[in-house]
Amino acid sequence: GDLVSPASFQQSLCKTRNSSIVRQRKKFQTGALVHVGTYGTYDPYSRETVKNEESLVVQSSLSEVPIEVRTPAHIDSNSTPSWYRYNDNQFPQINPEDWPQQTLLFRPSPGSGIRVKGIRFVHSKEYLWKEGDMHTWVQSLYKHWGKSYDGGLGDDSFQECMILPINNGNELKGETIVVDFVSPIFEGTIQVRLRHTNGTTKLPYNDNEGYFKGLNRRYQVVVQGRPLKELSLRNLVTGFQLNHSLGKLPPKWITKGALRLINFFTPQLKTQLDGPKPKCISPLGSTPQMIRVNGDLDMEPKQEEPSTAEQSILGIASTASTTFGRAKTRKKNFDKLYTDSCSRIPSLSPSNVYTFEFLQHLVDFTSFSIELGSMLGSIPLKELLDGQPLQIMAMHDITDEKLWSFDVWHKELIGDAKRHDGNISNA
Repeated sequence: GDLVSPASFQQSLCKTRNSSIVRQRKKFQTGALVHVGTYGTYDPYSRETVKNEESLVVQSSLSEVPIEVRTPAHIDSNSTPSWYRYNDNQFPQINPEDWPQQTLLFRPSPGSGIRVKGIRFVHSKEYLWKEGDMHTWVQSLYKHWGKSYDGGLGDDSFQECMILPINNGNELKGETIVVDFVSPIFEGTIQVRLRHTNGTTKLPYNDNEGYFKGLNRRYQVVVQGRPLKELSLRNLVTGFQLNHSLGKLPPKWITKGALRLINFFTPQLKTQLDGPKPKCISPLGSTPQMIRVNGDLDMEPKQEEPSTAEQSILGIASTASTTFGRAKTRKKNFDKLYTDSCSRIPSLSPSNVYTFEFLQHLVDFTSFSIELGSMLGSIPLKELLDGQPLQIMAMHDITDEKLWSFDVWHKELIGDAKRHDGNISNA
């Protein structure tokens, strides 16, 4: 029978340094996304709220403790909050030597409509950085460690580019850093872990401890949140969609072998690597290694595919004894529905909180290459991407509206990005 779903910025240069910040308190009975598990209908950063309220206290839907959120007292044409404005530059306008996490930089995708609300420890209600703060999350992190940050970037540069944290899995319990964000159709939190990175732990990365110890994977992304309207999973996809053509493609036999390998994990993968807008997308309902509806909202530990019908995206209990087995069953069942145009596909509901986990082992962020094993070898990403970042993205495939969209830049990409930007300017 039919399966029914479970119970139904990028910010530009901040020039508000002299704007007055008020801290008067008001109570609201509805909640907003302020910490793990608190997803309500009230948005303290909406245009209407900022226009009408000088300050506010967000009353959590899961907690009785009010959380103060500072907002600018007045909005005018000369002091527009940076979450309203978007920088047209498609690549970070900051020297890679000044990037706080060495060779990598993580930020919202320009033009995607992603607005960053704040950056915090995963279990904390207090932000390391939030809109209106005159310091960076890195400075707050160093202060937490009892150190001072002597990097070359101030808060203006951070906010112009909206530099976000990349965890490495060595963080102390409770100190994994997450980012609260809102998009045109989704409100949530993202947690990114990349192997062999530095910048979010007091000591250099150690591969013999922490999240990645003993694992083959190099990448973990957890996104948790709720849609702002009912969204059918038939129309939701994840992957990448680039702005211009790829650079040097590997030989065809390697490309075909790589796609065959990826197709093994995501059978419904759709690729278009040639042409002006390359893309590689697959269904959001089957691609993640884990999807959970409500249930445990802790993003920090290793995630597990649920076994109960109430927490399953398909509303079906699983008898598989391992999280891998349960995920495999869900992927197979969802793809069967997805390929049948007459089947009823579950929807994401604003009344639920969803957790998605994405894992992969192919991209080596140290060598910045795709590692395909002894037979297919390695594909350098610099020549392939031609000045374009790797994406962490989910979107509506008809409207192109983004649930989330973030870019991971490597310093090797910047030269080609500048060249391509110059070619467009001179065209």
